[in-house]
Order: sequence, then structure tokens, then C-alpha cells
Amino acid sequence: TKPVLRLLVKYIQNRRRGDTSMSELYLRDECWTLLGFFGMLRRSELIALNMQDVTIGQTQGQTYVELIIRRSKTDRGGAGATVTLIGTSKDGVEIAKPLQEWVSFRRRAGAQEQSPIFPAWDLDTLKCHRDQRLTF
Repeated sequence: TKPVLRLLVKYIQNRRRGDTSMSELYLRDECWTLLGFFGMLRRSELIALNMQDVTIGQTQGQTYVELIIRRSKTDRGGAGATVTLIGTSKDGVEIAKPLQEWVSFRRRAGAQEQSPIFPAWDLDTLKCHRDQRLTF
């Protein structure tokens, strides 16, 4: 599965570099793919993530990503969970770096703490809907 993930991420990165008009959209898709795969998250859990639910930090020289999952399909009591990912996988797949780039873009675009980390995108105007949650 990891070779397929590496190919998919490389494809998205190449598209991002080649089509600058949609580079932020490709960056969003790269982060979505990485967090979904390495965090083993459901689509509904990714959609529900807000800006305040994502932390990128360092401890003992290691970069990490921490995600707060507020509610999950299997979380009947609604207790929530915290998922912590290493910044770079053992295979060298960067997780924290593209996510940091995405979070910075979202903040520059005016995203608030309660704004979705993965917002909807208007493909006609190639604009990010700052506070509209992505849906499938």
C-alpha cells in the first residue's frame, strides 16, 4: 500500500508544481491523503477537522502532528480521541511539512480556529471557500 501512496503523493506534488493556478487545491489534496492514510481516518473524521484540531510541534528534535478527533463513528460516548503522527514516516514520506504549508495558507486566507481545515473549493473561480466545509 505504501508504494501506491508514494506514487499518489508524488503525482499530486507534480501537479501542484506544474499547475500553479491550482497549487493550493493540490496541496489540500496532498494533506488530505497523508492524514487519511497515516492517521487511518475516515472521510467523515477528516471533514470534521477544524483548524484548532491540528497541531504541528517538536519534541526531542522530532516533528509531530497531533489531530483532535472530536467525534467518530465508533465513538458512541462522544469522548473524542487524539491521533499523533510522526512528521516524516520511516519511508521518508513528509507529513508535517506539507501540512504546515497548508495551515499557513489557510491562516493567510483568513481561516479562524473554528474554520474547517479542509474547506470546500469553487472549481469555477479556483477560490477556497474559507468557512464552508468540504462535503462528499
